[in-house]
Amino acid sequence: MANADRPALPRSKAEVTAEWLTQAFRSSGRDVTVASFDRRRVGEGVGMMSDLELLDITYSQGQGPAVAVLKTPGEHEQNRAVADTFHLYEREVRFYQDVAPRSAAYTPEIYYADIVDGSDFVLLMEDLSGYKLGDQVAGCSIEQARAGMRWMGQHHAALWDKVDDPTLEFLPYVHPGYNSEAMIQGAAYGWDPMIEVFGHVLPQHIRDLKDRYLAAAPQIYGWMSTPPLTVIHGDFRMDNLFFAAADGQEPLIAVDWQGSLRGRATQDIGYFMAGSVPTELRRAHERELVALWHGELVANGVTGYSLDEAWEDYRRGVLYSWIIAVVIAGTLDATNERGRAWMSEMLARSVAAIDDLGLIELLAEFDPKG
Repeated sequence: MANADRPALPRSKAEVTAEWLTQAFRSSGRDVTVASFDRRRVGEGVGMMSDLELLDITYSQGQGPAVAVLKTPGEHEQNRAVADTFHLYEREVRFYQDVAPRSAAYTPEIYYADIVDGSDFVLLMEDLSGYKLGDQVAGCSIEQARAGMRWMGQHHAALWDKVDDPTLEFLPYVHPGYNSEAMIQGAAYGWDPMIEVFGHVLPQHIRDLKDRYLAAAPQIYGWMSTPPLTVIHGDFRMDNLFFAAADGQEPLIAVDWQGSLRGRATQDIGYFMAGSVPTELRRAHERELVALWHGELVANGVTGYSLDEAWEDYRRGVLYSWIIAVVIAGTLDATNERGRAWMSEMLARSVAAIDDLGLIELLAEFDPKG
């Protein structure tokens, strides 16, 4: 991707000019000249780790995208500190540079991607406003659930059991390391605040799991780090998924790769099924959807992994994904009304999945006392 005409990374939004955009597009092989552009902020006030802008672009020479997305570091110092601690910016930029070309599943087209010193970065990428963004509160339809499982099967298969590649060293393993340490600590901190805010969707038998679940968490993480491993999205849920809205479009495109990891694929499928698929839909189609994911793995070259193994791994993936739900629910900004709405739905769906799949009994498998 790099060449002599590649522009320097802009350290501020003011440095993103028509001249810079021209160089950025040319560095990715587009013979264009940008005459001017207008910028529109996306998601202002949401408290994101990154800032997003839509650029409406006019060209004086050549043809390029009429609209592009510009992603840059967030302006809130606290969020940037978190991003630096967990290398979120580096994980996303390097994913698009080094992993996305190897994935069989579609990700946004990247016109320019660069990062300096781990915290200053720019992504200039495809605008997906012609697609339908998923809604975490509403959850997915059966067609969207099927698209999600197919997408994950294709993506997971591409790097199945191949994560020791030195080019992937920028991605942390799910365990051990800063990722699992922070998540386990976050769950211990967040359990009681979660109950305080979301107690209306948490039955007593789930509240009472606190000590057992937190004691088992390191063992659950240990299992999640055993082969076969692949590159996982880490936050595969409806608000990060774009679905086709017209003929000829890709069925699904996943964005926001800041939480990508090397780990068991069942983190993604457990998190998606328990958090984004409405409960009655999951109950009616659960076996079908897991089989669909497994079928995509096999169709894309994965061998030695049976459907029975996939089902049992899925159950453990749902059990594991509860820790993610606890961390998010326990640290969510209480003034964020939409955040509370989608978290209430995610917790209610997760509780139902825990009960339906017999996961409280499964927890004994990870009991540190044996």
